[in-house]
Amino acid sequence: MRSQRKTNFGQWVGLGILLSVLVGLAPSAAQAGTYARLQVLLPGETAAPGTLTGKTGSPQAQVIDVPFEVVVQACDDDWHVVTSGSNQVQWNSTDEQAVLPDAAHLTGGRATAWVTFDTRGTFTISGQDLTDPTVAEAFSSDVVSVHVAAFVFDGLSGSPREVGTPMNIEIRVLDGDGYTVGGFSGPINLQQHTSFGMGRLSHETVVFNRGQWSGRLTMYRADETTDEGGGVRIHAYLPGDPAVSGSSVRFDGTPAELKRIQIVVPGQTPEPGSLIGLTGVPASQGANQAFTVGVRGTDEFWNPVPASTAVRLTSSDMNASTPVFTTLVDGEAQVSLHLGTVGSQTLTVYAENAPSLSGMISAPIPVTGTYAAGFTFDELPEYATAGVPISVTIRATDNQGQLNSSFNGDAILSANTGANSISPAEVTFVDGIATLELAFFGAGEAVQVTCSDYSAPPHLGTSDPIHVLPGPYVATQVIMPGQAPAGGTVDGISGTPESQDAGQMFVLQVRAVDQYFNRVYGITDPLTVHGADSFMDVPEDISFIDGEANIPVTIYLAGEQTLRVTDNLSAGIGSPESNSFQVIPGPYTQLLMLAPGEENLPGHEDGRVGTPTNQSVTYEFMVTVMATDPWFNQVQGVGDIVQLTCTDPGAELAPDTALVDGKVLMGVRLVTNGWQLLTLASVSSPAMPTSMTQVKAISSGLHLLARVSTDAVQAGAADMAT
Repeated sequence: MRSQRKTNFGQWVGLGILLSVLVGLAPSAAQAGTYARLQVLLPGETAAPGTLTGKTGSPQAQVIDVPFEVVVQACDDDWHVVTSGSNQVQWNSTDEQAVLPDAAHLTGGRATAWVTFDTRGTFTISGQDLTDPTVAEAFSSDVVSVHVAAFVFDGLSGSPREVGTPMNIEIRVLDGDGYTVGGFSGPINLQQHTSFGMGRLSHETVVFNRGQWSGRLTMYRADETTDEGGGVRIHAYLPGDPAVSGSSVRFDGTPAELKRIQIVVPGQTPEPGSLIGLTGVPASQGANQAFTVGVRGTDEFWNPVPASTAVRLTSSDMNASTPVFTTLVDGEAQVSLHLGTVGSQTLTVYAENAPSLSGMISAPIPVTGTYAAGFTFDELPEYATAGVPISVTIRATDNQGQLNSSFNGDAILSANTGANSISPAEVTFVDGIATLELAFFGAGEAVQVTCSDYSAPPHLGTSDPIHVLPGPYVATQVIMPGQAPAGGTVDGISGTPESQDAGQMFVLQVRAVDQYFNRVYGITDPLTVHGADSFMDVPEDISFIDGEANIPVTIYLAGEQTLRVTDNLSAGIGSPESNSFQVIPGPYTQLLMLAPGEENLPGHEDGRVGTPTNQSVTYEFMVTVMATDPWFNQVQGVGDIVQLTCTDPGAELAPDTALVDGKVLMGVRLVTNGWQLLTLASVSSPAMPTSMTQVKAISSGLHLLARVSTDAVQAGAADMAT
């Protein structure tokens, strides 16, 4: 025993000596020395004191016109931060057009600044000590500046996709010329857009590498809207500049199989695709006053599923009018019931004959002992301005119209200017009175507010009319045929844009609006219409007349499009895009042939742009053949047999070929040098106009054209070439 104790004592002594040594060393290892140098850190880099370079990581590529954060630190010779440093530091960049902050003092040895590049290329950022000129200017690592214009999605077709099932997709970032920006790496935000609002995705942010990201993405909100090819789009945008964005094709998001029975009580709103399926909190109910609850069949992710299922509702309240039995019709049912005991009560719903379906217990519902027979408003001011709150007092009344001071509960506020056009939309009464700051968003000469409780039928009261004036003019609003203005509402517009026929005139409604989409009268500024079709027909002189303009527009370019209208006179006026709409090609009236180097350009007099590239004799090249409408949009569904002829007597031409859905590629091999004319004709429709193009045959062999992904490349650095 004694020897064992001796051994243990020796071990503790040794451990104590080791700990004392380590403790003695620790402070000196972390202690910064004398301020000797500055350090510049870029996004993607992390300080690493004690190492050779003082940092780890690689700088992320930055995007033109998007600010990014740069850090400068006062360091000792081993790159430890000297927290006592407070010298003034000036920022510089090798991008002469960069936007740099003013000089600033270090705080705790550190300063942070936002820098914006204005030029494509590879640059550095430096920090210069203005207080102590003996400290050398510190330069950052090389950082690439790229121009990002949009995002494009690959791997997503317009076919339906089921929620909860991963989708394989690829997203690429493009420059203004449509080329992949291989020099870009960094985070990109993703959203699920549906016709019902935003959805939920498995990844809200993904990290691009060399201009692209690919992976598995899962959406959780269903939308089977059939308009415009589907109700769902995946949207990508640059975190620093949401205007730099791109969306996938539209597709239907179908719900998964029936898994749950959901109950929705007053005060709550369904939120399909979310984690809990609901937003809001249950509103208070008067004891023994009937109210309505909703019951829905949903999938695992709270998306409604059409079903015919018998359900049963029960309550924690022994004095409630439960149990209640009903049957879902097309997945939904409305049930009227009442609770009878003051306090917090819950409702439970479950499938009567389907135990595999998950039921649900509601959140506690407050039950009050009294209710309001009606509501009265104190006198409102004659005028209000959209978005500027006014003080409003509402009183709960009894059957004689007198104040019911015993009422302590919730009520709903709504206006005759549309849903969600006032705030708040719910109010709580204390001792029968509610005093609140009420903001009107919808302008009008006779705006009225209604207060109602959650009973079925509701008890209510309406205010006297008030004149709500629009706010300042801030934007132009574009309203397509099929839509109507809805000032004061969240979207400011109702309805769905109608499809338009290529080459056919329609009337575009444009309004000068405040920030709540109310028309601002008195505006007469000149306007310009912008769209993807460079040959679009619009009048030369367009101006607002008293804040509104009805503009005749003719579009020739088929496909999904948007329009926006800019104010040519007033500075700072926003010009958001219209909702997207489809332009449908006209009838099949002509053929179009495109040689390499030419591109289809609907609306152009020749339907094409570009110059045919020279072709080497004895090497085959392909021409693109399309059936088109009068404006050279491809017309699908055409299967005519077409024929190629050429002025080169020895040319090898593809045999007569049938169009497949209005398009086909045909091979050509020239053998004679010089300009040769290719002619395309329809064998099936001899009266159809021919299409011709000239190609120059040369005998110097293959010709390759290379394009690098950036304007400037550093010597020795890798870059992308196409």
